[in-house]
This record gives sequence, C-alpha cells and structure tokens, in this order.
Amino acid sequence: RLLFPPGGGDLGEEALQAIAAAYAKGDTRIVASNSQTGVGKRPPLAKRVPGGLIVNGTKSFNTQSDGSGWAHVSCALIEDDKPKGAVQVLIPLEHPGIRRHRDWDNMGQRATGSGKLSFKDAFVKDGWWHKLNLLGALTGGGGPIAGVGGFPVIAIMLLAMGEAAYRAEVEFLKNNVDRPIWPLFDGPKDDVFVHRRLGKH
Repeated sequence: RLLFPPGGGDLGEEALQAIAAAYAKGDTRIVASNSQTGVGKRPPLAKRVPGGLIVNGTKSFNTQSDGSGWAHVSCALIEDDKPKGAVQVLIPLEHPGIRRHRDWDNMGQRATGSGKLSFKDAFVKDGWWHKLNLLGALTGGGGPIAGVGGFPVIAIMLLAMGEAAYRAEVEFLKNNVDRPIWPLFDGPKDDVFVHRRLGKH
C-alpha cells in the first residue's frame, strides 16, 4: 500500500513496470527495511543530488533480504544540508552500493534470510523513491484528510477486532460450556466470576 497507494503514488513508471515484471516471473520480494535497532537508532540519510538521491547508512533487521528483489528503505531526506522529512527508496538488493551482512544467525532468521543491510553511496534515481505517507497508505489516500482521519480509522479497526473477539467469547460460553466452571453455580450464565470477567473485557 505504500508503493501503490490509491490514486497513484510518487514512484515513476519505470519502477512500477519493473516491479510488475518481476512479480510476473514469480521470484521476487520487496524487503521492508525499517528497523534501526542496535545501530544507533538513526535512519540512513538520503541526500538530494541531481537526478536522484545518494543513500548512506545501515538497517539492522531486514527479513528475507538474502533473496532477489528490492529493499524498501525508510530514510531521512537531506536537502541543502538540512533535514526535509522522511522518504522511502526502492533499491535492488543487487545494487553495488548495498552490502548484505547475512549476520542474523539463529535458526528462524537463517530460514528467512534475514540480516543487516549497509548502504554506501547508493544512488537512487528519481522515480525510484517516494515521500513517506504511512497514514495515507492506511486510509486510502493522502493529504490533510489522512492526517486527521488516519488514527480514528486505525482505532475503528482495532475496536472491531475487539468486538468480534468479545462476541466469539460469549458465543463459546453459551454454546460450548455445558458444565459448571465453579461448583457454586449451575453454569456460566449464573457464574458471577464469568460475568465479572466478561464485564472487564
């Protein structure tokens, strides 16, 4: 949703066609490179240069970065030596400016090909990066409405999940528990402890 937001995003036609062609072949992935854990918690810097951006920095955890595809990297944008907000760049994992460390070595991380990625003077041309608009992606658009409406939409989603879980809990007690939980009560319908727990939920 970040790469293909409703209404179109900032990626150029060349990038979109390359992604579509790779997925048509069936062997590709886009790696979300978002964690700065353990590397000073500072995002890579994307410096504006003619025709694109130069990226330098490290992302410490990149699930499935040992395969083929792209790293979708969140960076701090620098223009005229001043911070200008956040961007995300799309860089092929085979880019000469990327080093794959392959350094996460427990069993699960080896299985998913996870590890640290370093970026050194990695050039990303215009059309292969976009401004970071997480709320816009979540809410189906961008602009000022996303800023106002994003969090209520997320809250509604979470509330709906909670309501569904509560209904499932009540239905389970009504239809699947046919014996007393405590000997003091005939069943869940009369059990004040069950009522209290349901009330808390």
